[in-house]
Amino acid sequence: MNVIKFSIVDILRCKTQLWMMVPFSVIGFIFMKSSLGPLNGVIYMCFAAIILSTQPFMQEQIAESGFVNMLPTTKNERVIGRYLFGLLLLIFAMGLSLISLVIYSLINNGIPSNWNIAIIGSFGIGLIVLGFQYVVFYAMGKMKSQQFASLIMMAPGFILFFGANFIIGKIEKNMPSAVEWIASNLTAFAVLIMVVGIVIWVLSIIVTTKIIDKRDFI
Repeated sequence: MNVIKFSIVDILRCKTQLWMMVPFSVIGFIFMKSSLGPLNGVIYMCFAAIILSTQPFMQEQIAESGFVNMLPTTKNERVIGRYLFGLLLLIFAMGLSLISLVIYSLINNGIPSNWNIAIIGSFGIGLIVLGFQYVVFYAMGKMKSQQFASLIMMAPGFILFFGANFIIGKIEKNMPSAVEWIASNLTAFAVLIMVVGIVIWVLSIIVTTKIIDKRDFI
């Protein structure tokens, strides 16, 4: 129960930023009309969720953290609550992607092929990036440089979005045999990514609890 309460604290703390998911979803819908199709829009929503999932770290202040640490709970519960916040935000982003896909289907009179694979794969990639990113934030503790913290917040999402577009474009252009193999194993590939994402997300929680175990505050 305390874990859920701390997730709610993060949601309330970042409610203004969370409204940004709505215009992000509009942009994601526009990206669905690009050469990569609906996959590009879903990846963009994953990119948005990764960036916004770090907002609680950006907003924390020592005084505020001291108050939160006085609440009747454990450090581990606070950490798991933070990870749950990131997970819920990612699920919310995928939900908005589904709505965009429905609208896309109505406009184009047809359901995009492999839409479910795009959702599953993007969700798994989001968990992987989120897990590593949270570990870095907790390992570094309170950062005095806001610019450096912003870099850690923005870089993984940008690398994911633009890197995925670049790699997919290169594969399609120069490795047709690889495209055939991926196309014939898309479902298994997407499920594997999601399973790896879940494992890394859980391992990241374990690693983080070890990192903050001896700290007076987090």
